Amino acid sequence: MIGQRIRYYRKTKGLTQEELARGICSVSYLSKIENGDAKSSEDVIELLCERLGISPTEEQLDVNILGLLNEWNYLIILRKYEEAEELHSKIKKYLPFIEDPLLLTRYDLFLIRFYLIKNNLDEAKPLIRKISKLQETYQDPSINFYYYFIKGFYYYYVKEYSEAIIHFEKAEGNLQQTPLNQVEVGVFYYSIALSHSYLFHSTSVMTYAYKALEIFDREYNFSRSSDCQILLGIANRRIKSYSQAEYHFNQALKFAESFNDNRSLGMIYHNIGFVYSNKGQPETAIQYYMKSLSIKDKYDNSNVYITYYLIAKEHLNLDELELSRQWLDKVKKQLKVKNNEEYEIHAKILEYRLEDDFNKEFEVYLKKVAIPYFQNKNIFEHVSEYSSLLADYYYNNSQYKSSSEYYKLALITNKKFT
Repeated sequence: MIGQRIRYYRKTKGLTQEELARGICSVSYLSKIENGDAKSSEDVIELLCERLGISPTEEQLDVNILGLLNEWNYLIILRKYEEAEELHSKIKKYLPFIEDPLLLTRYDLFLIRFYLIKNNLDEAKPLIRKISKLQETYQDPSINFYYYFIKGFYYYYVKEYSEAIIHFEKAEGNLQQTPLNQVEVGVFYYSIALSHSYLFHSTSVMTYAYKALEIFDREYNFSRSSDCQILLGIANRRIKSYSQAEYHFNQALKFAESFNDNRSLGMIYHNIGFVYSNKGQPETAIQYYMKSLSIKDKYDNSNVYITYYLIAKEHLNLDELELSRQWLDKVKKQLKVKNNEEYEIHAKILEYRLEDDFNKEFEVYLKKVAIPYFQNKNIFEHVSEYSSLLADYYYNNSQYKSSSEYYKLALITNKKFT
C-alpha cells in the first residue's frame, strides 16, 4: 500500500522517479518500492514521504469513506442532486485526512461526473487531465471501470461520441469485476445506447437500451425506463419501423403523464410528431409539435428551435408557404441567441426551398457545405435527404451523370441508418 501511495503522490506532484529518488535511493530501488517488489527501509520510506509531503503511515478515520463515496455516487445516479450536494460537503471535510490513492481517485472520478451533470465543464477539465496522467497506475478493476466510464461520459458531454463509445467499451471489459448497484449498471448501458444514438447506430442503440430497460423495469425505476423507451422509439423511427416507434413513445408517454414529468413530455410529443412527419402525415405531425411547444415554452426552451424548424418544414410540405416562412423566422431568431451549425444549415436549405431558388449558389451550398457537414458527423439521415435534393436539382437541369451520382449516394446512406 505504501508503494502505491508513493507512486500516486509522485505522479500528482509531477515528479519523475529520478527527481523523487535523488539523494535518497536508486531509481531501481524506488521502482521496486512503488511496485511492491522490495522490502522497504523505514528510513528510505520516511525520506520519500517527507519529500512528497505525506505521512509514512496512513491515519485511520472513524468513518467509512468508501461507503460515503459510493453513497454520493448513487445519489448522483438517482438524480437526487440536492442530497448529493449535501453529502459532498460532508465528504470534503474528510479529504485532508485521506491519503489512500484509490479513495482519492474514486473521489476525483465521481466529482468529474458531478461537475458534468451540473454543466461545469471548466471544473471537470483539470480533473480529467489529472486522472489521465495517473491512468497507468490503476490496478483495481473497479477504478479502471470508473476511469473509462467517466472518461466516456466526458467525451459524450463534449459531443465526441465515437471517442465516448471507445471508452465505454473499455469500461465494459471491467464491468463483471466491479461491484455495482443494478441501477448503475442500467445507467451504464443507457449511456452507451445514448452515444450510439447520436451516431445513428440503431442496432447498437436497441441492444443496449433493451439491456438498460430490463434492469430499470425490474428495479421499478420508471423515470429511467421512460428514457430508454424514448431512445428505442427514436431508433425504430430511424429504421422506419413506425408502429414499433409509436409503441415505445406511448410507453414513455404513460409514465410522463402519470408523474407530470415535463422534462420528458415535450421531448416525447416532439418525437411522436417526427414519426408522423416521416409517415407523410404533416397535419398530425404539426399537432404533436404544437403540443411539444406548449410544454417546452414553459419548462425547457433550450432547443425549441428544432421544433420550430420541423413545423416550418411541414408547412412547406403542405404548400403553406407564408406559415412556413413565419416559423422559419422564429428559427433564425433563436439561432442568433444560441448558435447551432447543424440547424443553421437546415434553415438555409429551407430558405432556398421556400424561395424556389434552386440556382448555382444552391448547388454549391449543398455540395460543398451541407452534405460534407453531415457526412463528417455521420448523420446519414440528412446526407440521404440532401443528396436526394441535389440529385433532383441536377436531374431538372439535365445533368444526368451528376444526378445519378447523388441518387446513388442517397441510396447508400439511406441503407446505413435503415
